[in-house]
Amino acid sequence: MCEIESEPNRQMLKTSEENMIFQSSYKETTQIKSSKVHGQGYMAKNRTRRELMKENIEVLACAEAAAKEKSLAFEVEIVKLKEQCAHEAAEREREKEENRRKMQEDLENANIALKEELKQEFQSMLAQQKEATLNQYHACLC
Repeated sequence: MCEIESEPNRQMLKTSEENMIFQSSYKETTQIKSSKVHGQGYMAKNRTRRELMKENIEVLACAEAAAKEKSLAFEVEIVKLKEQCAHEAAEREREKEENRRKMQEDLENANIALKEELKQEFQSMLAQQKEATLNQYHACLC
């Protein structure tokens, strides 16, 4: 059985990644400073300019796709946050309106209670006045 088949969880490397690993290992082992590409055998060829450009274009396309995906994720997050802010603002406004209405009701109830208290006080004063007048009248008659 092949080594790759025996390790099912092993991540597969692209040939370009394998080549980069080989090149760096080769440079370390031989301790050379040359930037010449060393093949994995006598039949290996240097990559052409077209192959290099194609690889660069693929890398840029992948990076652009990742950036676009990230941008879309951010836009979705922004929409969610805007909706959340709008919901919270509506909730605060509803609470304000409810508090204002409650305060208005409390004020009206206080006014009604005050009027009732003043009415009771006025009636008691009127009764006292009436009683005092009757007492004076009875005192004058006697």
